[in-house]
Amino acid sequence: MHTFRPAVVLMVIALLSGIMAKAQTITANNDFFTTMANSPLILPVLANDNSETGYFGEVLIINPPASGGNAAPLPTGMVAYAPAPGFTGTDEFSYSVSNDLGDVATAVVVVDVLEGCPDFYAVMNPTQPVSCNGLCNGQLTVAVWGGVPPYTMSWQPEFADVPVLSNLCAGWYSCTVTDFSGCITVVSHYLNQPPPFGVQLTANPPVVGPGETAQLNATVSGGVPPYNFSWSMNAGLDGPVALNNPPGPYSVTVTDANGCTAQDNVFVNGGPPPATPVAVDDFFEIPPGPFSGMLNVLLNDTLSTPVTLLVSEAPNHGVATVAGNFVQYQPNPGYNGPDAFTYTICSPSGNCDEATVMLAVLAGPGCDFVISLNPMFPTCSGAGCNGSIGAFVTGGMPPYTYLWTGPDGFTSTANPISGLCPGNYNLAVTDASGCTQNAGVALVLPPLTATITATDLQLAPGETSELTAFATGGVFPVFYQWGTGETGNTIIVNEPGNYCVMAVDANGCTDEACINITPEMPPIPYTAVPDTVYAETGQPVLVAPLLNDTGTPPLNLLTAVAAGIPLSIDYANDWIGFTAPNLPDTIYISYSATGSAMPGATGTIVVIVLPAGECSFNCVWPGDADNNGTTNNFDVLNIGLGYDFTGVPRSDTTIDWYAHNAANWASVFPDGLNHKFADCNGNGIINAADTTAISANYGLTHGKTGQTGSTGAPLYFALENQSGTEVGDTITLSVHLGNTENPVPDFYGIAYTVNFDGTFLQLQNFTPPLLPWAGTLSNTLHFRKNVGNSQSDIALTRTNHQNITGQGPIGQATFVIIENIDGKNEAQFSAELPFSFSNTRCISNNGAEIELNTQELVLSVTSSPGNTLPAEISTAVYPNPAKDYLQLLLADGAKVQITDLTGHVIYADYLPEGAHTIDTQRFTNSLYLIKVNYPEKTETLKVFIYH
Repeated sequence: MHTFRPAVVLMVIALLSGIMAKAQTITANNDFFTTMANSPLILPVLANDNSETGYFGEVLIINPPASGGNAAPLPTGMVAYAPAPGFTGTDEFSYSVSNDLGDVATAVVVVDVLEGCPDFYAVMNPTQPVSCNGLCNGQLTVAVWGGVPPYTMSWQPEFADVPVLSNLCAGWYSCTVTDFSGCITVVSHYLNQPPPFGVQLTANPPVVGPGETAQLNATVSGGVPPYNFSWSMNAGLDGPVALNNPPGPYSVTVTDANGCTAQDNVFVNGGPPPATPVAVDDFFEIPPGPFSGMLNVLLNDTLSTPVTLLVSEAPNHGVATVAGNFVQYQPNPGYNGPDAFTYTICSPSGNCDEATVMLAVLAGPGCDFVISLNPMFPTCSGAGCNGSIGAFVTGGMPPYTYLWTGPDGFTSTANPISGLCPGNYNLAVTDASGCTQNAGVALVLPPLTATITATDLQLAPGETSELTAFATGGVFPVFYQWGTGETGNTIIVNEPGNYCVMAVDANGCTDEACINITPEMPPIPYTAVPDTVYAETGQPVLVAPLLNDTGTPPLNLLTAVAAGIPLSIDYANDWIGFTAPNLPDTIYISYSATGSAMPGATGTIVVIVLPAGECSFNCVWPGDADNNGTTNNFDVLNIGLGYDFTGVPRSDTTIDWYAHNAANWASVFPDGLNHKFADCNGNGIINAADTTAISANYGLTHGKTGQTGSTGAPLYFALENQSGTEVGDTITLSVHLGNTENPVPDFYGIAYTVNFDGTFLQLQNFTPPLLPWAGTLSNTLHFRKNVGNSQSDIALTRTNHQNITGQGPIGQATFVIIENIDGKNEAQFSAELPFSFSNTRCISNNGAEIELNTQELVLSVTSSPGNTLPAEISTAVYPNPAKDYLQLLLADGAKVQITDLTGHVIYADYLPEGAHTIDTQRFTNSLYLIKVNYPEKTETLKVFIYH
């Protein structure tokens, strides 16, 4: 949404001089947009700006987003905006733009970043583009999945409450979708239009003599190719060029692929026959050294009309090229003596003549001088920029000129040069005869890198750890100075804290490394989460009771019982199996399990047994779009393959997990499966709304068969950002598919599982890439479902039934650190965090499998040298875990803030020194972060709440 504010131009008339101030020729207006937390946008900031010339230069960001997010100008004139991770509220940044007259205008962009809801998504697609520039026949459609229906919609700027808007002009549109529970998601889209469509008809030549004809050329601009040409003089001619046209009027009408039309006219004039041009021979002397002058060969020729000049016979000892009405001649290096070339001139009517140009290349001293360079390498004691280079020249023709170039735009014409930083330096020396020789040298400063290892990164009272410092690079010997005052490369510590060492090499170069030794932390207690399973009478049932439970892994199933129902327990895989009774019923299964943290807990599984007979053959199970008996992210790929196909709706449009009768559709998938199975909500059309059933019934019969691979296009992680290693800090990874050497061919969709260490990390968000190559919001469907606390199932599919070949990012994952990582390299812990893929399936639009090479990323995490911990912890929290309340003991007055793992603030207050009781009855069972901001430091603690 844009708010336009009129610009007031004050024109000051200088009465004494009679001169009027130059008016501003470009205006930039403020913009207002809306997005969801952690959701990037492409902003058309120039859409409501104006330039009198119609030209806009590069968009420049003046002030970045106040939230700490990112705003990056794109070559299209738009701005890619991403709010800071977890930020909600009003964000603001400003930009400037100029035109080709040199005027500059600035404006402010305001973005309202709203708080979203889990598993509640919407997407806006252009279902009917604007066909012609200036027409208003576009259409936008909003599809919603997740949340709690029914939904209400509010469009801007049309103020409509329907999912489809028609007869739209080009512009920016947004829609706020609210579900029944009050959750809000905002989607927006810029409805494009084709560029202005026009045609220019020209005649060559514009005037023809008796018996001569002209060629007509139609030059098209804008519109949408391919184009159809209709000529006034030849209805059967279809093309941009018409030949052999005598004097007279002509017109052409062009129609583009969207049916838009443009027309232009031209008149071919007749005239008297032109005279034949006469070319006359020439002679020129070429001075020694590099020659860059132009030879005016037409000066003494006889011309009655403009002519075409060309070199018809090249010289033997150089190069002759036409430059307008002149010929540029360059002799071969070192050559002197006679040379010649022939040129030809032709009139528009085709009459031609030729002449010869004789040349005398004069002798020079020659380019035989030699350059010697004497470098002095920089040292760290001079801040790394105290190097110098001297040049010595022998031979050639003095005096000499020097032109140095180096790193970071360095240039100089002096000799010698000094105060040089490390890098590559090049020198071009030119003598008095114009000869140039080049030389270069690299000034290097061996890099010094310090690291620390520890025998134990987590200490219990009375334990010790040996810290060892290592240095790579630099110049031997290396001296070590620890922050404790000790020297040498090894020290022994007996208490938690942040330890740093400074390494100094013989060049005076320094590097600092730090390591954080932390106290041992208690494991997270095991919590059983109730499950609900649907079954059909008399059929076998397999349940994974620990799938949604939480606690420090590993989780282990101990016992399971159900009244009157014999159970089969697979302890190795933590599954419970049984056969449903022959009559509808509700069965309660009680199970017990334990995690790494004792004691264990008990949970309940509610099994709802539905009657058989609703469907007994070729049945549809809502969410199982590929009909393999399992509901998971692989089913999203079939949604993409069948997108926008329609058929007979089901009489029962619920998404409850049981067999539904459904008539076969007229269309099928490439493997022969009927399209009805992908109509998960039964409304007769396959679209994004069908993913609601996949999400609702996810994992009821969880058992995927996809595998990892070692050949084909690579699927890999790339580290984008890491804010730190403390609790509450974030790690951002991008997921890439394919690379320059091995792009993914004929890509249509992919489903995969991301595996990570749930002991230390929680997946906070997974978003599409800012600049996607695999598809845009208008032609792709994204899906994510967390499985337990260490896996997330992801799917991405195109919806336009067209493949694409390429490589690049397909998603971005942001993890929040929920456990202190520093110091975990004992046998049961590790400072290396593994990230891997499993259960992958990649397809083309014909359902064919694409081979993938999945690659693991192991992220080695160490403390940032700039992070320091207080000498002692000043805050205490107990009990931990807590139930209905917690006690917080503060050493001083402080601002206290409690957040959940998604960054939402649950509690905030300023508390004085002493003990305080905080009511936690309204907190859900989870892990929370307590941030205590003292005047001189900040401490972060963890507390687990369970009721």
